[in-house]
Amino acid sequence: MTKIEFPYLKNLQFTTEHIKILKAQLILCPVKSTYKTIGLPQKLFLYEANDLNQIGYNLTDTLVTFNG
Repeated sequence: MTKIEFPYLKNLQFTTEHIKILKAQLILCPVKSTYKTIGLPQKLFLYEANDLNQIGYNLTDTLVTFNG
């Protein structure tokens, strides 16, 4: 399991302006030749975690696609 943090995302809650996030996209690109002996997974799952690193809601979109 790998943890990914978006440090500036939390800062949005402290802005005095009214904002709305319309779209967010996370693109993961494996480095070539690093996955020959162990293949890439067919699916990835994204979960929310709290400050204690406890897993919460599944955030995976059903439109996840892999370009290989």
